[in-house]
Amino acid sequence: PGRKLRFSKSTLREAGVSIHDAVCARVNGRSMERMILDGAAVGVDRGQTDIIDGEIYAFDQDGMLRTKYLYKLPGGSVRARSENHDEYPDEIFTAEQMAEIRILGRVFWWSTVRRAPRRH
Repeated sequence: PGRKLRFSKSTLREAGVSIHDAVCARVNGRSMERMILDGAAVGVDRGQTDIIDGEIYAFDQDGMLRTKYLYKLPGGSVRARSENHDEYPDEIFTAEQMAEIRILGRVFWWSTVRRAPRRH
């Protein structure tokens, strides 16, 4: 809230994102590190909510914004994989659980500013 990121129309067009479907959010947590660091801004294409295996998606799970690689499984289940899967193992969401999860869109962009280390 109160902050804006600007994308050129050509950048969005190259990413296949409609100007009306582009939104940004801030990521919290280390599950997608090394790729997307804690505090990074991500661009989300709200027009792409159908899961394409291996793409990163933003989704709302019980009011929590999450970003993960998603993979479709038989029976309507979905596997969610973190980039940092050593610390954050894969999760399997059943079809019933997926009915409660709202896919917000495909993550098409991210930007990370490395935070300064805390001084003691």
